[in-house]
Amino acid sequence: MKKSIFLGMLAALALANSCSTEDNGLSSSENNLKQVTLKVSADGALTRATDLLSGHTVTLTLAKGQTYKIAFWAQKADCAAYTVDDNMNVSIDYSGVNNDESRDAFFKTVELTVNEDMTQDVTLKRPFAQINVGTTDADSTAATAAGLTVTQSKVTVKKAANKLNVVDGTVSGETDVTYTEANLPGEQLMVDADGDGTKDSYKYLSMCYVLPNDATDGTQKTLASTEFTFKPAAGTDVIIKDGLQNVPLQRNYRTNIVGDILTRSQQFKIVVDPA
Repeated sequence: MKKSIFLGMLAALALANSCSTEDNGLSSSENNLKQVTLKVSADGALTRATDLLSGHTVTLTLAKGQTYKIAFWAQKADCAAYTVDDNMNVSIDYSGVNNDESRDAFFKTVELTVNEDMTQDVTLKRPFAQINVGTTDADSTAATAAGLTVTQSKVTVKKAANKLNVVDGTVSGETDVTYTEANLPGEQLMVDADGDGTKDSYKYLSMCYVLPNDATDGTQKTLASTEFTFKPAAGTDVIIKDGLQNVPLQRNYRTNIVGDILTRSQQFKIVVDPA
């Protein structure tokens, strides 16, 4: 018999929302109970939003001979963008500002059959595509010399999904996302734009997370129309949208739009990398 246990992980603190012992078919005999230790970490979790870099351990007492699905969701504890119900369906509220790293999150569902005490590694992945924009240092310097010093950015992404079923990974819903103006990310954006194996440095202009609206299992590449607005300390906003009507997005991937973004040429390249 297959059972389900849902583990909601908020800021890497596991909250076991399982059914009762009786509901899960567990016998009162200790011989029928086994200890299952799950060592949870995140795939390339270079993030300050959730504390999963060093891993987290969850231990469950489960019935021998049973098959379970165990679902994980991890997010920053004070992030209000996500609502998770008892069946591990996540609803996404896209209202808010751009460049918000606290929206980063991770998920995974594993299926296992319990016969003995066991330990299993669980690697969580981002359900989102991360969209980054960066301009070359030379372009940034030229823009500043011309009196254009960008301090904030906003983004619009058309037809993103807004619901995620953590258990089977599917997405649903459709909405246009607008993240409002916010200060630029403080670090540099590192991207191997020319494919020579070396990452080049770009001035970070925009960063956001969206759920790709893939109609299958949520893991395939899809296309979205995007628009970016870069607000200077003084002067006219810089808006880029031409050539950005079919931007590739994919779960757990970074879509990097890099080049001479702020100058009149607005020449850029789109590079999609595993997150």
